This record gives sequence, structure tokens and C-alpha cells, in this order.
Amino acid sequence: MPLLRIRGHWYAALAWGTLLLFAAGAGAQTWTIETIDGRKFDVSRFEIDRNGQVVGAELSDPLHVSDLLHIDSVRSPTTAANGVEIVLTDGGRLRATTVQLEGEHLLLSESEFSGPLPVDRVSGLIWQPHDRVARALAQPLGDSDQVIVFAEESPVVVVGVVESLSPVGVAIRYQNRLVEFPLDQVMALIWAAISQQALPTDRATITTTHGNRLVGQLRGWRENAVAFELTGGLSLTLPESQVADVDFVTDRLAFVSDWTPVDVEQRSWFAPARPWRKDTSITGGPISFRDPATGQLTVYSRGLGVQSYTRLVYRNDSGYDRLLAIVGIDAAAEGRGDCDMAIVGDGVRLWQARVTGNDPPLSIDIDIRNVRQLELVVEPGHQFDLSDHANWANVRLLKSR
Repeated sequence: MPLLRIRGHWYAALAWGTLLLFAAGAGAQTWTIETIDGRKFDVSRFEIDRNGQVVGAELSDPLHVSDLLHIDSVRSPTTAANGVEIVLTDGGRLRATTVQLEGEHLLLSESEFSGPLPVDRVSGLIWQPHDRVARALAQPLGDSDQVIVFAEESPVVVVGVVESLSPVGVAIRYQNRLVEFPLDQVMALIWAAISQQALPTDRATITTTHGNRLVGQLRGWRENAVAFELTGGLSLTLPESQVADVDFVTDRLAFVSDWTPVDVEQRSWFAPARPWRKDTSITGGPISFRDPATGQLTVYSRGLGVQSYTRLVYRNDSGYDRLLAIVGIDAAAEGRGDCDMAIVGDGVRLWQARVTGNDPPLSIDIDIRNVRQLELVVEPGHQFDLSDHANWANVRLLKSR
């Protein structure tokens, strides 16, 4: 069995596209397991078998991997400042010190995945982040590669077919001539979007302690090792000591911020008119609540930020039967704000509450069985619409088993 030594760890290459990562054993570790319906478990040990059953002596409820929303460790990912970021077609990201093109594969040095990595699994390579790079990555060309290089006033995009890539430079065929750029002049390389690979409905995203993001299927978690299959069939087995956190996507769960409302109604009286926002507060900051009793600030990455009056209407055509959220006035209002929040289903008020900036956030779990149309409504309270910066944090729909 061939061995590689990378970042002080021994790696055993088992087969093409398969990598086993060995690392020294870690000490006691606490994990927080969060389910899609909001339950949380703090455990020191757990395992996930091949059938997706989550087992552990400290788990009070039986769990399946389809019940999971997030697994978190106390470890924070760290990202190297230099090198190259490899953006994968499934949304995953890897870092390496250097990358080299060999035929239809990329060879990575000093990366958690040593490859060879098929080029058709890669959207782009980024050496220097920039708005122009982000735009090219979001809208790749269908039949041409793009090399983005430094220039005096703004980056220059060279369109053609990349013929070579080495640790020292990139060569691209541009208008029937070969143009070579030293790597220190290259900001990014964006591959042509020849084919788009559909993501599986149920998937997991692992963020490693080295800052890499792996997207695919969790195949098992036992004996301090995690078996993971990347989108496209490439397999990894990595020690749990290199896992920072895991996020899960399942067809049993839908975040409302991923949906487009079928109708929007907004009115402003005294407060400045602001459009509602996805995954940020109404003012563009993070969605957050402050507990008035403890002063603790809690930040959420998903949700809706609105102000009174706002009415957002959604269609529930997929049979979701529960709506869950954390609701209240955003922490940035600094104790101000007073409004009424309501959930309306098929014209009937299913839930409503008055919330103020001095109140702790409310957790809601609403039965929406057989409801086809949902409305999220925020109306002014006793202080008109001033500082009514309401959050529907982590607002999501569930399908019960």
C-alpha cells in the first residue's frame, strides 16, 4: 500500500479517487447534535451505522441521519492564507499549496484530498479572490475556459481553452495562439461549464479543521473515523478529529429563505421603507437576538428579516406539515420595536403573538397539515412601525415521518 506524508499525517492511497487519512488519536471531545425539529444533544461519543441509525449512550431519543440538521464540535476551522482554493461543481471547496494539470485530472499538493481529482468535478481555481472572479464563477461560459489575470486598473479575462497548468504558470489557447501567464499574475482559472451534475436530495457538507468543505453522502461514523462519499463517487475516510462540523440537507426539511414568495405586500408609515431580506436582518446585518435576562447574543445564518408591515405568501405544495422558527425583534434594534407577528394558513390565523425589543425570542412549532398557502405577517404594534425589525430566524418547514 503506497504511503504519502502530508502535513505531518500518513495517508494511505487505497484506490483511484479513494483516500484514507490517518491521524493521531484525540482526547475527549464533546459534540452537539441538532435535529431538524430543533432538539439538541451534547454527547461525548456517538456512531452512525450503514443504515443511517445514530446511536450513543447519551442520546435520549432514537435518531436517524435524516433527522439531523447539524453536528458541531468545539473545533474551529482554520484556512491557510496562501495557496489555491479549488471550487468543486457540487459547492465543495478544497485548499492546496499547488495544483497541476495532468491530462483530465488535477494533482493537489498539501491538501486533505490528494487526488487525482477529475477536472469535470471542478468549477474553478482561485489564487486571489475578487468581485470579478466571483462573477465569472457564478456565470461560467458553456464552451470556453477563463483565465483572470492582474492588470493595472482592473482584472483582465482571457477566454479560450486551458492547455497546461503547473505550479509556475498557466497556458491558454486564445484566438489560435498559445498565451502563457506566470502564476503570480493569475487571479483565477474558471473552467467551462460543459456539464452540470445534479446534487442528491439528501446530502451532507463536512467542514474540516483545515477549512475544506466536502459535499456528498455520509456513509458511516464509527471508531473515530468518518466514511464519506463525495458527489460523483469519490470516497474519503477521515478521522473525526479533522471534522469541525457537518451540515445536512434532506427532503424532509425546507428553509423558507430558499423559497420565492408568490406574493409580497409591504407598507411603511414612519420608518424608512426597506425591502424584506433573505438570511440577513432587515438592515443587512446578521439575524440575531439578545436575551434581555443574560445579555447573551445568538446569531442565525438562515431566516427572513422584515419590518412592519410585511406580508409574505408561500405555497406549500410538497406536503410539509410543521413550521418551526425563532421569532422576535432583532438585537440591532437595541430594545426598541413593538409589533405583532402571525402565521396564517389558508386564510386562518394559526399563531400570533406580540413581540417587543425587550422580550426574549419565541420558539414556535406550528401544525400546518393540509395547509396549502402560508402567510408570514408582521404588523405594527403600539409604537407604529418604528424599529420594528422583526426576524423569522431559522424559519423552516418539516415533513413528519
